[in-house]
Amino acid sequence: MARKPTSEEVEQSVNDLKQEAAKPQRAEQERRWKQRRATDRAVREAIEYAEALVDTVREPLVVLDGDLRVHSANRSFYQVFKVKPEETLGQFIYDLGNRQWNISKLRELLEEILPQNTKFHGFEVEHDFESIGKKVMLLNARRIKRKSEGTELILLAIEDISDRKRAEQERIQKEKLEAILEMAGAVCHELNQPLQVVSGSLEPLLRAISKDSPLYDRTQKIEEKIDMIAGITRKLQTMTKYETKDYIEGTKIIDIDKALS
Repeated sequence: MARKPTSEEVEQSVNDLKQEAAKPQRAEQERRWKQRRATDRAVREAIEYAEALVDTVREPLVVLDGDLRVHSANRSFYQVFKVKPEETLGQFIYDLGNRQWNISKLRELLEEILPQNTKFHGFEVEHDFESIGKKVMLLNARRIKRKSEGTELILLAIEDISDRKRAEQERIQKEKLEAILEMAGAVCHELNQPLQVVSGSLEPLLRAISKDSPLYDRTQKIEEKIDMIAGITRKLQTMTKYETKDYIEGTKIIDIDKALS
């Protein structure tokens, strides 16, 4: 007759069966743990790679979180705007540089335009910074969703077009000056000949009129005005830049004296 197993033997057998049954579960848990570690490592490497790429971009770039606080920025951003990482990271974008970034058009982009679009290109902003002076910038922004964390980032690229705008303004000024000089040359050509005729006729007329005559003073004033007109025509021919001054009803006219200096 077979021996009846003891309670200890029964308990051991049950434990053995439990351990055997748990092996597939432990194996699955270990597989998932390794997979998660591999995924986390791949994500970290991808982030490091992306940050390395961003850091090599020549244009200033800044990454904002959903609350518009600085998540990261590239080297060019710190160099161009003369700020330090410790003064920048985690800060509200509008508070940067003693609130120098509290720009109404930037608020419009980040709070009104971008929420309605995933990206925006060529948003022009002009601002006078305390540390670097007046800048004209083109802002490009894109919303980036991080599905793994359920959060959103904003990539803001800043292109300094100050030199380009300055060159464009200089080109426009030059074209305006050239057009004015052409017109002034034509006007002077048309005026000079009759002015010479009138001026030449006044000289013998003044000699013939008695200085005591009322006509003498009037003729002399005419001669003075002709000399004034001749002086203006000479100025028109020697203008070197395009300068204007306010005139009536909001219009502007050429400031001849400033255009000469």
